[in-house]
Amino acid sequence: AEKAGLKKGDILTKLDGVTVTSYDSLRSRLQYYEAGETVGVTVQSSDGSEYTEKTVSLTLNSKAEVEAASR
Repeated sequence: AEKAGLKKGDILTKLDGVTVTSYDSLRSRLQYYEAGETVGVTVQSSDGSEYTEKTVSLTLNSKAEVEAASR
């Protein structure tokens, strides 16, 4: 299911403007956020044969969602 403009297959490239290069860097960024906060997520989205980059806002519902988002 799509959420906040995200779809399966999107590749996360930035979190609040900071480049995310690995799972560990994503986890280290997400630990600073609390439930209810909104983060800007930049992703590369595939539309068939090419990728386009887009930025969407994602509001974290819970600390568990922060953990899930970091997996």
